[in-house]
Amino acid sequence: YQYVEGMNEQWGKRLGLSSDEAELIDDLQKGNLADGFSEVLLRVDNEGCFPGRVRMDYDQNPREAVALMYDPSKHGEDYQEYLRQYDETCQWRWS
Repeated sequence: YQYVEGMNEQWGKRLGLSSDEAELIDDLQKGNLADGFSEVLLRVDNEGCFPGRVRMDYDQNPREAVALMYDPSKHGEDYQEYLRQYDETCQWRWS
């Protein structure tokens, strides 16, 4: 799980989480470019939930990095035009 706005004990119960796990999800740090990671709660079958971090890496996953870097105030309102700028790197395969 990653940060979910409005996560509470009721939503946690619906997802099969303990109240502590739901609270942890509510407190997770959302990803941003400055930090380069998001905090997550990883559920492993028959083992439980464990906190962790997912790092954004342009070299390993340029598609995700480019998608997450988009900011309409910097790149304009046309998302598809923004993505076309990275077509050579990401090989979007437009249809």
